[in-house]
Amino acid sequence: MNIEINKQTQKTRRMYVTYVRKFLCYNYTKPCISISKSIVSAENMVCSAMMEETGIEWTEMTHFTSKLRRDYPEYVENSQQYIGETIEVEVPIDMTPREYRIWFCSVTYDRNRRDE
Repeated sequence: MNIEINKQTQKTRRMYVTYVRKFLCYNYTKPCISISKSIVSAENMVCSAMMEETGIEWTEMTHFTSKLRRDYPEYVENSQQYIGETIEVEVPIDMTPREYRIWFCSVTYDRNRRDE
């Protein structure tokens, strides 16, 4: 996916992403409208990775967030050690949070480029 974001010409919305060290696919949550929602999303991401490691089938679980906290509180507690900082991001209005996460997680640093 080749997406370029120009904040000067494109309308954006302020959202939040949280870094996780244990994950299934991406190391950041998709953008959320609040810091607390981003942290809950991070807990869910880490817990789903831990559950997969231990062989617990979670993909068919409806109402994952509430059932996780009710039936597996130890996973939520253990997930805290894998959750890092939450940062504010500007997500373009015409981009979904999932699309933004794909772009955000694929951005790389070019060591040869010098900002002037």
